[in-house]
Amino acid sequence: QKAFVSSSIQDKVSILKKQIAMAEKDLPLLDMALDFCLTNASILSDSTHLHDLLFVSLYALPQDNLEPYDSALKKLFFLYNKEEIRVEILNLLTKIAINEAFFTENLYNFLFEEIEKDYSRRSNKSIFASLQYLSSIQDLAFFNKIYPLLSKNIDFELKKNIEEVLALSIENYKSDLLERISTTTAQEKKLILSILGRNPHLNLFFKAEVTENLLRATIISIGDNTGAERESLLKEFYEVQMESVRIIKEAKWTRAASLVAGYFPIAVEQYTAFLISKDELLEVMDSLTLLATSETGKALSDYLAVLNKKTEKTGLFDEEIMLHLISALAQLGEKTAFDNLLYVILHEGYPDSIISASKEALAKLNW
Repeated sequence: QKAFVSSSIQDKVSILKKQIAMAEKDLPLLDMALDFCLTNASILSDSTHLHDLLFVSLYALPQDNLEPYDSALKKLFFLYNKEEIRVEILNLLTKIAINEAFFTENLYNFLFEEIEKDYSRRSNKSIFASLQYLSSIQDLAFFNKIYPLLSKNIDFELKKNIEEVLALSIENYKSDLLERISTTTAQEKKLILSILGRNPHLNLFFKAEVTENLLRATIISIGDNTGAERESLLKEFYEVQMESVRIIKEAKWTRAASLVAGYFPIAVEQYTAFLISKDELLEVMDSLTLLATSETGKALSDYLAVLNKKTEKTGLFDEEIMLHLISALAQLGEKTAFDNLLYVILHEGYPDSIISASKEALAKLNW
């Protein structure tokens, strides 16, 4: 230790490296090295030799007992602006994961300032390490502070990193997320779905609850609007609505059955407007069948009535849609479909395939 005190910075690095190679670390010597880096930062913060000493010191820290160094590491972060040093410090702090208000607030400020920089001057590595640390401490403000960054003009890599970090911690911020859903734009709703998709290990029921709220918000937004405004909203929301229905179906989230039933007439409108494909319309029908409530059955039965009226008026029908719809009603045993199925059998314009399917469906109705 005496040799360390009296030596040059280069020699200090050599002494510390030799000590690291030993089986048992000299922690007092390591403390002296960190203190030296702290004390001389204001004078020599640009010194490559001091950077080397700090790097070696950080590398030498006992990985199984980092907590005693939390305070020193947080001071060092703002004393040295070299990217590699800051990233390494944040990686160590992430392992400690202690939320200290002053440092946390200053790190948010650092993060926001860094993101505002031009791409050529921005340190994406420091940004990502900051995000990882802030996520690790489960700061209560994390979601509400970080989510709005996705709406900024940022590059794809940074956007992806932010989404991935949010996805890993999103279950801790459910109330913040659900609160935002009702006020977000269509594009922001897509962002929420994108975040959910970044974490393959995310709880499926959590995803279903979020998408239930997304679907509800979009249905409310469309509401009773008519004309050009309605057309615009149908176009804005169809992607969010279809993906929400898929997740609800995957989770068998019966709590959202009435919502999916409420969305079905909207899906029909979107199909008519060529916003969703026939296969996607059939997907929504399958979701209604799987969720299997009186509301979903009635939604399908009502659609059969609509198609019957169209056939009567124009003589036109889509055989695939008719057969899929009748099969769904048969699976549900939906008794409210009796009159509509009977109409199919008695109408002369339908082919034998549709009439036979209707007869089979009638036989399966629950009375």
